[in-house]
Amino acid sequence: MACTMPLPEITPPSQTPLPGGNNNNGSGNNTGQSQVVPLDQVFARTGLYNDQTIRYLDLNTCKPGEACINRLNTPLSPLLRYEFFFSDNSPVVGQNPVFNTPREDELDTPFRQVIRVIVPDGYIANTIRSSQSVAESQFRTEPTNRVLNNPMISNESQARLPLTIGRAWLQNQTSAYLDLGSVPYNPSLNRLGTGVVYFMRNQDKTDLPSQPAPIFDSVPGELLYSPIRQVFRAVAEDQANNLNEDASRTIRSQEQLLNAVRNGQFRLEITQDFFNYPVYQLDQLTPTTIYNLSVSQAGNFPALPTGANYSLWMIDQLNQARLILRFRGEASILRELGANQNLTIGPDAPSLFSFSQNEVESFRHFLVTIETGEVTQPTGGTMLEARYDSREETELSVPFSDLYRSLQPGNFILTAPTTPDINLQGSGIWFVQRRDLNNNNPPINNNLDPGLVLGLPPRGWTYNSWILTELRNPIWVPTGRFQASNQPDREQRFSTSERQPFRYPGEDFLINPPSGVTFPLDLTSTGEREVVVSLEPDQLTLTRPFFQLYRANLPKAMPKQTNQTLPVNNVTYPTLRLRLQRQSN
Repeated sequence: MACTMPLPEITPPSQTPLPGGNNNNGSGNNTGQSQVVPLDQVFARTGLYNDQTIRYLDLNTCKPGEACINRLNTPLSPLLRYEFFFSDNSPVVGQNPVFNTPREDELDTPFRQVIRVIVPDGYIANTIRSSQSVAESQFRTEPTNRVLNNPMISNESQARLPLTIGRAWLQNQTSAYLDLGSVPYNPSLNRLGTGVVYFMRNQDKTDLPSQPAPIFDSVPGELLYSPIRQVFRAVAEDQANNLNEDASRTIRSQEQLLNAVRNGQFRLEITQDFFNYPVYQLDQLTPTTIYNLSVSQAGNFPALPTGANYSLWMIDQLNQARLILRFRGEASILRELGANQNLTIGPDAPSLFSFSQNEVESFRHFLVTIETGEVTQPTGGTMLEARYDSREETELSVPFSDLYRSLQPGNFILTAPTTPDINLQGSGIWFVQRRDLNNNNPPINNNLDPGLVLGLPPRGWTYNSWILTELRNPIWVPTGRFQASNQPDREQRFSTSERQPFRYPGEDFLINPPSGVTFPLDLTSTGEREVVVSLEPDQLTLTRPFFQLYRANLPKAMPKQTNQTLPVNNVTYPTLRLRLQRQSN
């Protein structure tokens, strides 16, 4: 087809007739018209770009005497799309985005600016279902510079093309929309980027004999690509009555068209019409582009206990998770489960998986979680995370590492509050700081402050402290997991019940010793013992610390019942670098 719509005459914007027929309301801007697209009227049309055939979406054919739904309301500005994330930057998998509706003074539009909503760790997907609920929740919101092309659709079951259809919450109801990629956006000006489409017409404004396809000035992957197209008409200076007279036959790019304008064969006429014309597919003769995924770098992975694994996930534009790889790791050695072999890692590592270009275009996030079985959705805490930004290499990092890079030194006391035996006061450790400084007497709860300055752990993680019994026969004994440094830990496995423990994390090592250890445990008897406070996955049963946030040696004859400094330990966090490279022909 020569074009997807009858082009209007060039008149002032307020008088531009509606495409396809009479001007029913005298307004070319179609102010306030609905942007809901009937899905059975979405077609893929032929266009040209740099001598290459492309296919672009015509989201609603303009019919004579009717408004074009695909003609955009002007001025162009986005509505809102709320996306949900935990504090560790991992998305709330399965949560539908929440769309707002236009205010009375706003125009409807298919373009939506992404607003991040930071939810608490216990948030359950799809609890929030409206923009009003977002405001009432008082969760932190963070505007982004991303604007997505998300036309609302109807007649969902009547799609003529394979399109990506998502679900969104709109005023507590589920609504369907198309995911058609992103749109350039200038947040300071609240302005959307636009491109150009040229329709070549005969001197009398009718179709040219060769019925040339429209010419586009950009395609996806280019910096200036935008699906929003301002319509330009290229009108032949001389009427062409047959193919031999038709100068458009040899024009297949913007450059060639502008040369024809300079040579006097065509003249350009600008319209004030903007249409949503996303490029759907490049040259039909081009083979499907394949991208190969490999691991170019890995390091500092803590070993996991038996039964646990690292799982690499891709989160797509519909916020659905796809499992890519299950592996175990230690330091820079990764072992793929299932294949039961070590992964080759490096700049020239072989491909692990192959993806089509359509699949790659759906990528939004990469996650590595710690799981305890074969799961189909992420269930464990996030270990590594990165947003996919269409780069060849993506480096995943621990999203909460910055929270622990500027810790303050802590404090602890050697004492055993659950026993009255004065001779056993070196058999317990408590992460407190006494205010009375009366070191001759055991401390009491009323004179204690927390010994650690720690915020709540990330979602899926917890704190624990450990005692290394001796260097030559290293056995780690846990004191108990805790979520807050001003509250007791979860269990008192080794303390007696003769007296109440402190209201803070800690443990007396008096009863029920683990295998290989003798209680009561005198922490100052050898000078080889150490104390560690760690951050660790909540769902795992560990035999040693995971991320060691604090670490201190317990020297022989260390004073009891006295404030001791607990130095911060510099943690080396794991990293994973993925390479997604286009396969050469």
